[in-house]
Amino acid sequence: MNNENSSKTKETEETIETLWGNAIHDLYSVVKKNEDGKFALKFNGAEDSTDTDYVYDSIWPIAFGIDYYIVVKDGKKGILSSTGQTLVHCEMDNIEFEPFNDIVVMEKGDKHGYFLVTDGTVAPAVFDEEILPGVGDDLIVFKDGKKGYVDKNGNFTEDSDESWFYCDDGSL
Repeated sequence: MNNENSSKTKETEETIETLWGNAIHDLYSVVKKNEDGKFALKFNGAEDSTDTDYVYDSIWPIAFGIDYYIVVKDGKKGILSSTGQTLVHCEMDNIEFEPFNDIVVMEKGDKHGYFLVTDGTVAPAVFDEEILPGVGDDLIVFKDGKKGYVDKNGNFTEDSDESWFYCDDGSL
C-alpha cells in the first residue's frame, strides 16, 4: 500500500506544469498547477522557504517587483510571502494593491483591512472605511465612528504620531 501511494505522488508530480517564477528569488519560487487544476507555490528545496500544498484556485504576484502573492481558495483571497508563509488567510472577499502608496486594501464583508508591502505589516479587516493617503499623508481609518490611524502593529490609534501606514514620496 505504501508503494501505491508513492507511485501516485510521483505520477501526480510528473504532470505538474510550471506556470511562472519569481525573478526576485532567481526563479526558485514557482507557481505550479497539478492535474486537478489546483495551484501551489514551490521552492525547489530552498532552505528558507516552505512549499504550499495544492489547495489554491489561483496564485499571482501582488505586483511586478513586489515579493508577495495573492492566493484564492474557495472564492476567498489571502496573501502569501515569497517564502510560502501565510500572512493573510483566505478569508477576504477582495484584495487590491494601491501602487501609489504601497498599501494593499483588503475587504471582508463591509470591513477593511490593510497590508503594507514595504514591511509586511498586516492590519486586520476591522475598519469601517478609509481615506487612502496622498504624498506625505497618513492612511486615515474609521472604526466605531472614530477617526484614526493604523499603528505599526496593525491596530487602531487616534494618535497621528503612531501612524505606520503612510505615503512618503508616492513611489514604490
